[in-house]
Amino acid sequence: MVGRPRETSDEEILDAARRLFLEHGPQLATSKIAAALGISAPALFHRFGNKRALLIAAICPRSFPISGLVYQTDQPIEEQLLIFARALRQFSRMLQPVMSLAKAAGIDNAEIFASYDTPPPILLLEKLDAFFVDAQAAGVIRECPPRSLSLVLIGAIQGPIFLTFHLGQPVHDDFDAYIEDHVANFLRGAAA
Repeated sequence: MVGRPRETSDEEILDAARRLFLEHGPQLATSKIAAALGISAPALFHRFGNKRALLIAAICPRSFPISGLVYQTDQPIEEQLLIFARALRQFSRMLQPVMSLAKAAGIDNAEIFASYDTPPPILLLEKLDAFFVDAQAAGVIRECPPRSLSLVLIGAIQGPIFLTFHLGQPVHDDFDAYIEDHVANFLRGAAA
């Protein structure tokens, strides 16, 4: 008696597709992805429609470092910003090669973000803006445009990751120390 084949979840398919597309590029045949998963290529198309839709679904981020970003008055702002900056670093390290893959496949950002009510980069800015507005209201940082603060912090984290990815060599010997220094300097400049 032959058992029913194991179900492969969408999550498993998307993880394998992302990994294989990143390894082999957008020209990778979907049959290779199916074979790696032990399923048929028609099963992939049944779930995702076509190769482009599978690629877009595979490269779309499914989680973001911003979900819990709310200013907490009972926790030092430096600790909160360090947690956020480290999460953003991890997310940006994952995102940089994925966005390069999308560009190589001719997929624009509008296609990637079409499934979101608010595109994640905008949501990130809005959440960080709100964080800084609350920190200003608590008197922890001085009054200045929150969007400026948000862009300075995001750019300081994503910039070195972008350069490292495209130059092929790290631009910092110790990125953890860089983040700590940047957050400390950032707060010195923004202190109330």
